[in-house]
Amino acid sequence: MPHVDVNSAKQLAQSIIDTPQDQVADMVHALRKSQRLSSTTQALNQLLLDEHNRELARRALRRLGFACE
Repeated sequence: MPHVDVNSAKQLAQSIIDTPQDQVADMVHALRKSQRLSSTTQALNQLLLDEHNRELARRALRRLGFACE
């Protein structure tokens, strides 16, 4: 798995969390259409491994519709 810059992954997670709920479906569609959904979820999954940023990553993944424990 490629290295993910923690700071940019944190910014990505926060921007997902900050997206208004009524725009999340459009954001997911745009990520999928631009073939960035996979790399986005990979970055968030990498962020899950960092105990200091785990909750941020979980919130972002949940926002995108993924279940995570």
